[in-house]
Amino acid sequence: MLTEITGSFILVFMYLLSTKESTKFSKDQVMQTIVLAGSYLVAMTFAGSYVEITNISPVNPAIALTMTIVNSTQSGWRSSWIFCAFGFAGSLVAFLFF
Repeated sequence: MLTEITGSFILVFMYLLSTKESTKFSKDQVMQTIVLAGSYLVAMTFAGSYVEITNISPVNPAIALTMTIVNSTQSGWRSSWIFCAFGFAGSLVAFLFF
């Protein structure tokens, strides 16, 4: 649960930092893309602990819900709330921290 919150926090916080004009790392579009891709890679690496049902922590609540729908099993639905709720919680913490 903590890894899902932290991964979502990293992803959303870096996105907010790189899209607001006053906090951009660079005005170069390529550099912004690299920063966003890097932050996604870090978030997935950090939160990518193996979970028995889905084998990954998707960090993104929409992806988590889609994975649950596509791989619909009873045990998958029982654990899907973790990825959805804590993904949004990490995003909210990042927004408040920003």
